[in-house]
Amino acid sequence: MDIANSSNFNSSPESTLHICPLNRWRNQYEDIDEPPFFHMIPAIQYVKRWKLFVSAAPLYYAPTLALHDFCRSISQSQVISLEVVIIPRGVERIPVGLGGYYSLLEEVLKPLRHLRNVGKLEFRQATIDEIPDCFTVDKSIMAPHITPLLPSQELVMELNELVTKDSPMELVHEIYLPLLTYAR
Repeated sequence: MDIANSSNFNSSPESTLHICPLNRWRNQYEDIDEPPFFHMIPAIQYVKRWKLFVSAAPLYYAPTLALHDFCRSISQSQVISLEVVIIPRGVERIPVGLGGYYSLLEEVLKPLRHLRNVGKLEFRQATIDEIPDCFTVDKSIMAPHITPLLPSQELVMELNELVTKDSPMELVHEIYLPLLTYAR
């Protein structure tokens, strides 16, 4: 498998879905009510090209949780390309009680700062037709209510410079277990 599609899944009371061929078995056979944990999927290290759907919609969990775990999981892989497709405002099913307050895109994309040596990093807005069904009720009804959502040019340049370079990065998740063992 060369290309994997992933998304920051939408957590709503009636359905929770995370689209990724690598965890389709888990989606099909388990009752999921929390974000997936990519670090528990060994095959993730073999994927070289990613198309990642990201949303800034208010959810029950921190919007960066799934993206943080995803970045942690691929941080040691040789990623050729990472295409970040941003879901525009007005498409997602917003759980009742969370209002319409979207997270700042800069905060949502912060986990990308944990990546290094990515061949190509690209940001773009999702088109109506490619948005996974878990993000919308009816694409034809939502189309007039969509508001574009893209990171600033400064943020794109900063992330591109950081993520595509070979600068050192301290990976705290790799230090934790040896430190815990030492402390015991």
